[in-house]
Parts: sequence; structure tokens; C-alpha cells
Amino acid sequence: MNEIRFPTPNYTRGRTDSIRWIVIHSSRSGILGNDDWYSTVNWFANPASQVSAHVLIARDGRVGRFVDDEDTAWHAGEHNPYTLGVELEQPTIDTPFTEVQYVRLATKVCEWREKFGPLSCIGHEATPQGIRSGKTDPGPLFDFDHFTEAVNMAQADLEKQVAILNLVNRWTALIKLGQAQQVVNEAKALGVTAK
Repeated sequence: MNEIRFPTPNYTRGRTDSIRWIVIHSSRSGILGNDDWYSTVNWFANPASQVSAHVLIARDGRVGRFVDDEDTAWHAGEHNPYTLGVELEQPTIDTPFTEVQYVRLATKVCEWREKFGPLSCIGHEATPQGIRSGKTDPGPLFDFDHFTEAVNMAQADLEKQVAILNLVNRWTALIKLGQAQQVVNEAKALGVTAK
């Protein structure tokens, strides 16, 4: 996934714990029609804000990267050392999330799970820190069932891509070994035909 890199001073180098959660946030500048993408980019760049996330997903599907996965973003208080933070652009609590946001978030979750193993996804509002602080993000318009479906679809796509890549690598190796007929036979068995 292409990510646009943005600087932030609001993070800690390294980690003091293994990653276990992905915390889902929403930006909410509170101004309908405001460009929450740039507001969030600027807020994360501001040392006075003392906040960041690993990534920001815009309503149009752009993905901004602020903090490397191996470093600790400042997004969920005491949970920061063992979480990855993703911010979804949402100008107001009444602004629905877009389909492309669900797809990008699902893809990112699959990438992180591939890299770090099983990870639970939790809304900021459901973390102990979020409950104590009265957080309401991602809020009632975030459809966790739809998100779970999107993750399952993204995982199936990722597994399919890995299987195809493994097959291409195998066939390339066989061709280099002079066993092109074996490739043809395997391709026919899979129903693959040349055009």
C-alpha cells in the first residue's frame, strides 16, 4: 500500500512491549466541510499536540504514515507501548466512513497481522484509557461487522497473492532448470492457458 510520509515529533523511538492491539481512532475536527486530512497532518506535526498515530486514512483512500511500526506513536495513553494506532479521517461524529476507508484499514490490518502475528482491533472508545477519558471514536457510525468482512476479504486476497507469487517463483525456477514442460503440465492442471 502506498503511504505518504509525514513528519511528527510526537512519538517514542522503539517499543517497550510487543504489539497486541490495533487502536482505531477518528479525527473529528468538528468542522463540517473542513479538510480533516490536512488538519490532522498539521495537528500531528505540532509538538504542542503531543499526539500522533502510525497511519492516517483519508476519506478518499490516501494513507499517511507518521510513525514507523517499530516505534511508539502517542495515541492511546498507557496502551501506546503495545499498540498500533490508525486514525480515520472523519470531520464530525455524524460523517459516515467511506468504503475505501474500510478497504484501506482492512488491508493495513492484514499487513500488520502478517508482520506481527495475531492482533486485536479495538476502538479508542473501548480502551480503558479511552473509557476514562470519555473518548467516542471511532463512534457509532463505524461498522465493526462490515470492517470484519473487509478484513476477511483482504486476508483472502493477500493469501491468493502469496500463492500466485509462490507459483510464479516455482515456475521460474523450473524454467531455469530446463523443465518448461513441467510448468506447462502444472498450468494445464490448474486450468491456466496461454493466449
